[in-house]
Amino acid sequence: MLRAMTYQVKTVGRAADALAMTLDGENQVDLVLTELRMPGMDGLQLLDEIQRTSKLPVVIMSADADEDAMLRSLNKGAIYYIDKPVEKGNLKNLWQYAFLNRREKQKNRQKNLRAESLGEN
Repeated sequence: MLRAMTYQVKTVGRAADALAMTLDGENQVDLVLTELRMPGMDGLQLLDEIQRTSKLPVVIMSADADEDAMLRSLNKGAIYYIDKPVEKGNLKNLWQYAFLNRREKQKNRQKNLRAESLGEN
């Protein structure tokens, strides 16, 4: 569904692989969309790990229509919680988060480049 909406999507089979992808500088990740319930590291644990290492926005989805799970996700820092089955309307505005995150990264890079060039003079 995301590819049909022209998003570039990278998928992984495990939360640990998703975390590694966010840490890899070659993968330009702008947003993480994760399942809440997964074997091994669950979506909330992944959210915690991503928050320790970056400012990437994280969206959590689940077939669990449990209000407590939704509130826990949002209170921990997820930017959005999506109930499954996922509807196109729930995903159409994800580009906003990806755009804002990419813009923030570009500002930080420019700021760092300016600081480096001033330090070299």
